[in-house]
Amino acid sequence: MRILNIVDVNLKFRNDLNKLSNPSMIVIHHAAHSTADIHEVHRWHLHRGWSGIGYHFYIEKDGQIYRGRPTNKIGVH
Repeated sequence: MRILNIVDVNLKFRNDLNKLSNPSMIVIHHAAHSTADIHEVHRWHLHRGWSGIGYHFYIEKDGQIYRGRPTNKIGVH
Protein backbone atom coordinates (compact mmCIF):
# COMPACT_ATOMS: atom_id res chain seq x y z
CA MET A 1 0.00 0.00 0.00
CA ARG A 2 1.37 3.40 -0.99
CA ILE A 3 1.00 6.32 1.40
CA LEU A 4 -0.17 9.53 -0.28
CA ASN A 5 2.55 12.14 0.13
CA ILE A 6 1.67 15.74 -0.72
CA VAL A 7 4.64 18.10 -0.90
CA ASP A 8 4.02 21.58 0.51
CA VAL A 9 6.22 24.10 -1.33
CA ASN A 10 4.89 27.13 0.60
CA LEU A 11 3.97 29.28 -2.38
CA LYS A 12 3.49 32.99 -1.72
CA PHE A 13 0.24 34.50 -2.98
CA ARG A 14 -0.14 38.11 -4.09
CA ASN A 15 -3.47 38.83 -2.34
CA ASP A 16 -5.73 37.30 0.25
CA LEU A 17 -7.61 34.34 -1.21
CA ASN A 18 -11.39 33.96 -0.90
CA LYS A 19 -12.60 31.31 1.51
CA LEU A 20 -14.15 28.16 0.05
CA SER A 21 -17.30 27.28 1.96
CA ASN A 22 -19.05 24.36 0.29
CA PRO A 23 -17.38 22.85 -2.80
CA SER A 24 -19.79 21.41 -5.35
CA MET A 25 -17.38 20.05 -7.96
CA ILE A 26 -13.86 18.88 -8.69
CA VAL A 27 -12.04 20.25 -11.74
CA ILE A 28 -9.16 18.36 -13.31
CA HIS A 29 -7.01 20.41 -15.66
CA HIS A 30 -4.26 19.18 -17.95
CA ALA A 31 -1.39 21.57 -18.63
CA ALA A 32 -0.15 21.03 -22.16
CA HIS A 33 3.48 21.54 -21.21
CA SER A 34 5.92 18.68 -20.86
CA THR A 35 8.45 20.28 -18.50
CA ALA A 36 6.49 22.74 -16.33
CA ASP A 37 6.66 22.39 -12.55
CA ILE A 38 4.47 23.90 -9.83
CA HIS A 39 6.72 26.97 -9.50
CA GLU A 40 6.51 27.72 -13.21
CA VAL A 41 2.70 27.37 -13.24
CA HIS A 42 2.55 29.66 -10.18
CA ARG A 43 4.62 32.28 -12.08
CA TRP A 44 2.37 31.95 -15.17
CA HIS A 45 -0.72 32.58 -13.06
CA LEU A 46 0.86 35.54 -11.27
CA HIS A 47 1.73 36.96 -14.70
CA ARG A 48 -1.97 36.69 -15.67
CA GLY A 49 -2.79 38.97 -12.74
CA TRP A 50 -4.09 36.22 -10.46
CA SER A 51 -3.08 35.92 -6.81
CA GLY A 52 -1.01 32.83 -7.69
CA ILE A 53 -1.51 29.28 -8.85
CA GLY A 54 -5.20 28.60 -9.38
CA TYR A 55 -5.04 24.87 -8.62
CA HIS A 56 -5.23 23.21 -5.23
CA PHE A 57 -2.89 20.40 -6.30
CA TYR A 58 -0.32 19.89 -9.04
CA ILE A 59 0.56 16.33 -10.06
CA GLU A 60 3.75 15.71 -12.00
CA LYS A 61 4.21 12.92 -14.55
CA ASP A 62 5.95 10.71 -11.97
CA GLY A 63 2.88 10.94 -9.72
CA GLN A 64 4.37 13.31 -7.14
CA ILE A 65 1.68 15.63 -5.76
CA TYR A 66 2.35 19.23 -4.76
CA ARG A 67 0.07 21.52 -2.77
CA GLY A 68 -0.88 24.66 -4.69
CA ARG A 69 -3.70 26.80 -3.36
CA PRO A 70 -4.88 25.99 0.17
CA THR A 71 -7.86 23.61 0.04
CA ASN A 72 -10.00 26.01 2.09
CA LYS A 73 -9.63 28.74 -0.56
CA ILE A 74 -11.46 29.11 -3.91
CA GLY A 75 -9.54 27.91 -6.97
CA VAL A 76 -9.38 29.73 -10.31
CA HIS A 77 -11.48 27.60 -12.60
